[in-house]
Amino acid sequence: MKKSKTVFDKIEELDARREEVLATRNKVLPLVILTPILLFTLIISLIPSGSLLFFAGIPLALLSFSVYYHKVLAPFEGLKADVKTILLKEFMGIYHPNIEYTYSPFKNRVKTIVERSELVSANKFHEEDVIRGKLGDVKFYLSEIKLEEQSGKSSTTKFKGMLFELIIPDKSFPPSKIQSSVGLLKRFFGTYQKNDKYRFWYDTQDQQKFRDELGPLFPFIRHLMQKQGDVRIHVRKRTIVILLSTDEKFLDKPSLELSRSFNSKRHYENIGKQINSFLFLMESFVNDLDTSEVEERLELKALEYAKLNKPDEKQ
Repeated sequence: MKKSKTVFDKIEELDARREEVLATRNKVLPLVILTPILLFTLIISLIPSGSLLFFAGIPLALLSFSVYYHKVLAPFEGLKADVKTILLKEFMGIYHPNIEYTYSPFKNRVKTIVERSELVSANKFHEEDVIRGKLGDVKFYLSEIKLEEQSGKSSTTKFKGMLFELIIPDKSFPPSKIQSSVGLLKRFFGTYQKNDKYRFWYDTQDQQKFRDELGPLFPFIRHLMQKQGDVRIHVRKRTIVILLSTDEKFLDKPSLELSRSFNSKRHYENIGKQINSFLFLMESFVNDLDTSEVEERLELKALEYAKLNKPDEKQ
């Protein structure tokens, strides 16, 4: 009987394809750089007109980029997505076999979710590494985002981190927002209030229901804010939207690079830790887990993970 491939066998195969793309880049890159330069030089000598040079140069630059994109960039992006897909399948199978999920490396619903939550004002939306699925009856959506406000040629980063959306059938939250901080205008002229005990700002349409439905989560929300800094939460009926600020790259720590092997122990470890941490964060909101219980379970999972066999470090 033919032996089935392990996750490490699959990564090794992708790594071999990465080396092929790297070899292609080493061949193509000099041509991509030198060809436009030589053609520009030729055009200058034959056509002294600056305007003609400009219009002739545009298609040359586009052609060079197109060649490099199709021969190098696109294949490598596909390989990175394949690596993440394989590792996610491995870790979800080990730790969360009952969770249904799908993975996409591309932008999906960030604009719709952020604009509906009104937690950040932005007009430029970046999103990658989208995981969506079901945890029992609860639907979840998880991704890495960067939100910007663009005006003319300049842009300002308004938020960078993780986006969560949870839809919990048996909840009924009053329309409310919770933030680690708010601007001076909202403090003095808005409807935000300060919860001094748990050190967050909030805005709600129903004070009593807000405390009843979200009160058990206040200690954990304070814990998140102490750990992450900028945390923004919007709840309404069955839906929770969480924006969690972080500089860590989701599923990309260390980053997957063309010149470096995919067979990285650090990458294996970090993906496992991130998936466990984020799914337990979501579970704490679903099941009203307290802070100590979440931390205890994360430590147990970390010990569990440390017992797994990992590939040799190659970086």
